[in-house]
Amino acid sequence: MQQAPRIGATHRDRGRVRQEARLRIWLRDGPNCKGCNKLIDITPGTPDPFELDHTVPLWKGGKDADHNRQCLCPDCHDAKTRGEAAERARAGHPRD
Repeated sequence: MQQAPRIGATHRDRGRVRQEARLRIWLRDGPNCKGCNKLIDITPGTPDPFELDHTVPLWKGGKDADHNRQCLCPDCHDAKTRGEAAERARAGHPRD
């Protein structure tokens, strides 16, 4: 009998694969944050200008795939993550 996957268990891209995904999504979506429309500067040597976000959170069944990724500035990503964490806690879902 096959065991059901643990809720919250996810596979995420790491390392070089993750960096390639970041560039792909930035090129696809354009140079602006999807949350606030702030310009994302990816000039080498600048602080990490954006974070890759899952549009539909993994814990809600979203996939770790390009179609479910977007570029957010750190402030927008933090706000979205805090809101999702509160929603997840209310729903009683465990953390990964």
